[in-house]
Amino acid sequence: MYGDTMIFRNIEKLGERYHKDYLAARWNKAKLEQDWWEALKFFFSHSFMRGRRDTLSNEYCCFTIVVLEEFLSVSETTDTSHVKLIESRGLFDSRPLYEFKRRIRSKGFRGSSVKNDRFESVSDNNPLISLLSTRMEVTVRWDNRRYKKAVRLDNDEDIMMVLDTLNFIVTKANYNVYKYLRQTIEDEGVKTAYEHLIGIRAVGDKLATFVIRDIGLLNPEIVIASDCKYYFPVDVWVKDVAERIGYDVKDTNHARQVLIQRCEKLGINPLKLASGLWYLGFRSLDLTIEFLNRSDV
Repeated sequence: MYGDTMIFRNIEKLGERYHKDYLAARWNKAKLEQDWWEALKFFFSHSFMRGRRDTLSNEYCCFTIVVLEEFLSVSETTDTSHVKLIESRGLFDSRPLYEFKRRIRSKGFRGSSVKNDRFESVSDNNPLISLLSTRMEVTVRWDNRRYKKAVRLDNDEDIMMVLDTLNFIVTKANYNVYKYLRQTIEDEGVKTAYEHLIGIRAVGDKLATFVIRDIGLLNPEIVIASDCKYYFPVDVWVKDVAERIGYDVKDTNHARQVLIQRCEKLGINPLKLASGLWYLGFRSLDLTIEFLNRSDV
């Protein structure tokens, strides 16, 4: 563990590759600041990535974007989506779905309430919930390829997250979630932005820190180093890599603490290390092939 300086510096470099390959290649800072729809897509590309296969989360994200694009009449030319967004704000209340879930759970039902026989009592009263829970074939983009698949949001937590996010951008974020969070980080600090994020249904610590980390990578001038714990996401990839290089990461908070402390000692950017750890775990096979193509074992 104590001879890991080169490993950490190389992981930091992988964080720079993450920024180049995943962030800068896909997201334009100026457009994120100016276009509420682009900002919302950026947010959903993060908020769906929770506790399941990344490919499945991405399918849910692609499906939701298609549904909302049609429902809100988003267009590159005659975009009236702001008007539709305001007109539809009454549909962004997740409480009826939450109350339905609570009632059926109190009666012994387990699993997603979307799969309950009485779910129509909620979806019939909210056309947006109905659309989000109805299967539709969409084009899915993943890892430089495209494919068609019939998808729906069959998890009530995902539906409530979408509704809460829409409500958040209408009532708090002045329509642009990216710009609002970036400005909050700059003016009030990352802790305040973190607290806003975990107030959205199904957005817990991992997703909140994930969003803030990537906003920080895109805007390195605004992140305050002393608040590392609010932008250092720890997932299975990060834990796995940390363990393999000799760290006893008992839980999320412990893993975050020891890795941040090591960054501070070595003078390494924790944003880059956090993204580099994920990149190494997720792209390990690609990186191995790249190494084998360049080196004689």
